[in-house]
Amino acid sequence: MLRAWIRHGTIYGKAKALTGYGLGRIEGWPDDQTIDDIAADTVVAALIYFRDKVLMTHRWQASGGASLGTFFIGQCLYQFANIYRSALRAELERIDQATTPMAELPEDWFDIIKGIEETIVANDTVAEAMALLSTDRARRALFMQEHGFSQREIADELSLPDAKSVENLIGYQLRQLRKRTS
Repeated sequence: MLRAWIRHGTIYGKAKALTGYGLGRIEGWPDDQTIDDIAADTVVAALIYFRDKVLMTHRWQASGGASLGTFFIGQCLYQFANIYRSALRAELERIDQATTPMAELPEDWFDIIKGIEETIVANDTVAEAMALLSTDRARRALFMQEHGFSQREIADELSLPDAKSVENLIGYQLRQLRKRTS
């Protein structure tokens, strides 16, 4: 019942009628998981309060006119108001942190963004340069060199006689690139 009241919004009017205080709302919040959490926390808090402050102190009596169920539901409404306000504050804080203005971002975030930007520009430049190489063998050689392969390993992979052949192949291609881009 409590979950349905929260989901349909009827609990806000019931809590205000009982406590006199209105509760703030956020459009689309709480979601189903939060509703379940708030409902469970409310029932637990109401049970604890009801046990400690009502039953143990004999505040509720059958002759008082209110049924045990009615008395407990009233306690749930009181506890809901407190638990809901706490959850609402946490959600508002989460929203505030998620929407930090650019001017308030930590300085090191800009270093990360700048690093990503430099990587993208460098990768783009490498891709353009690779497209200008005259042979697939030259592209593979340069690619392997950029990924840390030794010239001997590149020579073996590309069936070249020795490391000097790889050096000559890459050197020639780089000179051709400089000529085309200048």
